[in-house]
Amino acid sequence: MSSDTNARRPQPTALLIKWADMAARSRLEAAVRPWRLSSGQMLVLYTLDRFGAGSSADLARALHLTPQAMTTLLHPLEQRGVIIREADRNNRRRLSLSLSDAGHALLAEVRATTDQVDVAITAMLSPEEREQLRALLGKIAAAPRV
Repeated sequence: MSSDTNARRPQPTALLIKWADMAARSRLEAAVRPWRLSSGQMLVLYTLDRFGAGSSADLARALHLTPQAMTTLLHPLEQRGVIIREADRNNRRRLSLSLSDAGHALLAEVRATTDQVDVAITAMLSPEEREQLRALLGKIAAAPRV
């Protein structure tokens, strides 16, 4: 195959998504650094805020992470008191995670900064393109884990 053929070949979608993720993540990591949060920890906070309490396993599945990776993200958040781990009301043997009052306050404080990151990474898109991008990324993100 010649280099001309390679130049005309479309980039694989999975790689384009990864490159976009890396560009967005670097901006997000820089933006939330003052709060000593990683982008993964922000994702945990946003997920708990949006979907409510759940188990560590529920969160891991929702975020396409291994249980070990989830534990690594949760431990510092629990130590800081921004998440609470308590027995599930419906199944006392299961532990449920939720945002504490401090977690809600932290998320509210950080949201203005993450909203600015969102504006910056999509600045070159029209409002219609931003809406379309969110819809398409939402579909991809909702795909079952393999």
